[in-house]
Amino acid sequence: MRVIVVSGVALGALISAWVALFATTGLYRHPSAAWSFQAVTAIQVVVLVFGLRKTAALGRTYWGQVRAGALMSIVGGAVVAIGTLLLMTVVAPHFLEDVRRLEAERLAARGVEQAEIAARMAAAARIQTPGIQAIVGFLGTVATGFVASLVIGAFIRARGDDSNGP
Repeated sequence: MRVIVVSGVALGALISAWVALFATTGLYRHPSAAWSFQAVTAIQVVVLVFGLRKTAALGRTYWGQVRAGALMSIVGGAVVAIGTLLLMTVVAPHFLEDVRRLEAERLAARGVEQAEIAARMAAAARIQTPGIQAIVGFLGTVATGFVASLVIGAFIRARGDDSNGP
């Protein structure tokens, strides 16, 4: 269980650090760099591979690996949620408003009517809150981790019966 917790905390800390870097450096302001936010998926896969290698060495077979990866992702997701709340309330409380302002500017540049822009920004503001973003970060981390564990577990596992539990 220690490997799962340590890997999960590392997963959440690394993702939180990347998101904080993305938000505090203004990388999100550059449309050409928006793809780089997706590095969180690569971070998660790399951490899961390292963690699942350790749990395979402990004798976990396929379903044991899937469960271990899912648990790592739940722990990591909790850390991501806490990191998101800290980022958006303490470190960069302006982040979500900046994102909405930038989107409004892009829509205006494309010729979208001001009334429609205002309506879109009002709708976005209802779901772009620190709490909702923390929940989305948690759920995204768990879902991505579960799917990745299904794949990674097929390649990194102990051979034998699948009765190993978490």
